[in-house]
Amino acid sequence: MCRRLPKRLVCWTSGAGAECEPSEYVASILVVDDASSARTTIAFLLRHRGHSVREADGVAGAARELRSDAFDVVVTDLRMPDGVGLEVLHAAKTHCPDADVILLTVYPAWESA
Repeated sequence: MCRRLPKRLVCWTSGAGAECEPSEYVASILVVDDASSARTTIAFLLRHRGHSVREADGVAGAARELRSDAFDVVVTDLRMPDGVGLEVLHAAKTHCPDADVILLTVYPAWESA
């Protein structure tokens, strides 16, 4: 079952001290990429924004994660050594139809991807 995690406060420090503001919700996000630097950078940035993030290094890893947990958002590379991001899209929609899926690619055109 898909879920939206509860609202939370996002806090940061500034010259005036600590400031907080309410945020809509904490998203549960799966980041899938065989390139560890891309995957860890995206995951780091999302965690920094307060989201709950899990990582997978390919299609098989993503399938395992999707079978074991529900995600609000899946961010996946399009081309990976063990398959394509469209397989991740299909698995995500099978296990959590309401999940948003973002496909990324370094290729300049859809045809070359």
